[in-house]
Amino acid sequence: MPVTNNIIMNNKAGIFLGNLSNNNVISNNIITNNNGEGINLFISFNNLVIKNNLTKQDNFAIVLWELSHSNIVSQNCIYNNKNGIGLRRWSDKNIIYNKTIVDNGMEGKNNKYNSGIYFVLF
Repeated sequence: MPVTNNIIMNNKAGIFLGNLSNNNVISNNIITNNNGEGINLFISFNNLVIKNNLTKQDNFAIVLWELSHSNIVSQNCIYNNKNGIGLRRWSDKNIIYNKTIVDNGMEGKNNKYNSGIYFVLF
């Protein structure tokens, strides 16, 4: 199911795919000023997150929670969020590339590299 061409702002969270939400496309959305994550995948497989603009999230711009496998995150503009992209435990075989990540916070203290991508194991 596509989630495309939306303006999502001033909510508790932006887009949430959970509990086996598989084979979706999230693209060309403007996601801004939400209290939680901008895009949140939880136990979700084979999704494409592409060409979204994410700003001013109070947590991660994009997060792949536990057991989110084989997703592609590409060509997103991620700027001025509390955190950039988060990968939580047991989320593997995900591909993240061709991204712009600028001026995001460094709250994820487990991040060893100043890349805006966090690998958090809790």
